[in-house]
Amino acid sequence: LQAVQNKQEKQKQQQKPQDTQQEKQAVLQKGEQQPQGLTPAAFINFRMEEGYDKDPVFYIYEMMVEPCWQRRGLASLMMATCEAMAWAAGMDKVVMTVLVANTGAGALYRRLGYHRDEASPPSSKGYEILSKTCPGAAPVSKSSKGRGRIGKLQM
Repeated sequence: LQAVQNKQEKQKQQQKPQDTQQEKQAVLQKGEQQPQGLTPAAFINFRMEEGYDKDPVFYIYEMMVEPCWQRRGLASLMMATCEAMAWAAGMDKVVMTVLVANTGAGALYRRLGYHRDEASPPSSKGYEILSKTCPGAAPVSKSSKGRGRIGKLQM
């Protein structure tokens, strides 16, 4: 019995690398470099804070999607998730900095409804600030500015 169990265990171990390789090949597209080891498909770094004008904003500092996972809707899903969190927390807008040279990301964000923010520097700086205002958000009154309010949260 022990010999049979050992043989079955060896067969399982031998099948795993092949199965893993087949799974990797299924998700990779022609011309893409294969990720080594366990590589995250994507990540996003954000923070809820007061914006330059003291309004509450959801600031996306970084977002990255591995090349073999791009153009599959993952970035759109992550952005929609961030927007849902921002609107649920009472943020007035979602803001991000995008390198001008990253034309693919800029085009995606514009398709998702982002536009050049009023705080954005000239494009000659190499980056721009994009933002999207919460649908149906009322303008923040001047009397509420500067009170340490971040959405529904109080500082």
